[in-house]
Amino acid sequence: MARCPKQRKKVVIAAVSMYLELLLNFIKLLVQYYDALEAEGAQMLEHVCSWETPIGRQLARNSFMRCIVSHGDISCTMLVRMNCRTFQKLCKLLRDEGGLRCTWNIEIDEMVAIFLYTIAHNEKNRQLQVTFRRSGETICRVIKSVLRSVLKLHSILLRKPKPVLENSDDPKWKHFKNCLGALDGTIVNVRATKENQERYRTRKGMY
Repeated sequence: MARCPKQRKKVVIAAVSMYLELLLNFIKLLVQYYDALEAEGAQMLEHVCSWETPIGRQLARNSFMRCIVSHGDISCTMLVRMNCRTFQKLCKLLRDEGGLRCTWNIEIDEMVAIFLYTIAHNEKNRQLQVTFRRSGETICRVIKSVLRSVLKLHSILLRKPKPVLENSDDPKWKHFKNCLGALDGTIVNVRATKENQERYRTRKGMY
């Protein structure tokens, strides 16, 4: 006996409702699975980017070097006491004339940055290890290598002064005759900007 149209309609509606409920449950499972994967991926990424891992340390070094060479002259001057253009010229000069060579895990610009940062801020080896994410042995070796290269540039960077004769007829010489400058405690007065006063502080704590 054939079903009446009303009963057939009820069966179709019940079947469609069941399939929709199954589909919704399946979508919920997919969403939960995706959330679990995303949370696990975030934990894995956090672990990979941790400063205690090699990749994390490399990311920290790259970020610090970008602050020096890519974020403008202000940050570069604050960190290594020279602008970006001068820093790049010094790196090239140390490579071409000073014989400085990079190693398999550290480039010349980072070596020069470590050296300049050390003498600019008078930082200790342990503090440099945290700043540059390098071992103490690497920091010490890099500073010595750059220092040897800098000393090789003495003929380029340091010019021998021409002696002034006692009977010099230069009108400017009479004001500085027998003046030893800093050797006898003579200080040349300068007017430094407020943000640069620390760089002009004398050994007696005066500007």
